[in-house]
Amino acid sequence: MPDPLQAAHEALCRRCGRCCYEKYVVEERVFTTRTPCPHLDTRTRRCTVYDRRTEVNPRCVTVEEGIRLGVFPADCPYVQGVAGYVPSEEGWLDDDLVRWIEEGVLTRAEDVRREMERRRGRGDAAAAHRADRRRRPY
Repeated sequence: MPDPLQAAHEALCRRCGRCCYEKYVVEERVFTTRTPCPHLDTRTRRCTVYDRRTEVNPRCVTVEEGIRLGVFPADCPYVQGVAGYVPSEEGWLDDDLVRWIEEGVLTRAEDVRREMERRRGRGDAAAAHRADRRRRPY
């Protein structure tokens, strides 16, 4: 028999896929990487093992766990109206920032946030060009 709570959650989901990217937690703040879960079809933005996702990937969380952990972005319908919800940080961790977190170079959430902002602010032209080329079909 279908779970009514799961059905209610499914009705809210916009299928953006942002919650299905790897995350790092620094000082209780959630930062999202550019690395999708291996079970996320990035074209359709749907989980290929959804019905058994928590069995196949123990790091996958239920909606309730995701709300508690703060993995959803601020505009996610799952968290609209949830009092006191603290969303994941805006923006993406690039590979260098992930490495610095893993190596213990960045250990404070404010430092991670500041470095993300610095990289956005400098207008990394090469990164913007690469991103633009990925969007084009040619």
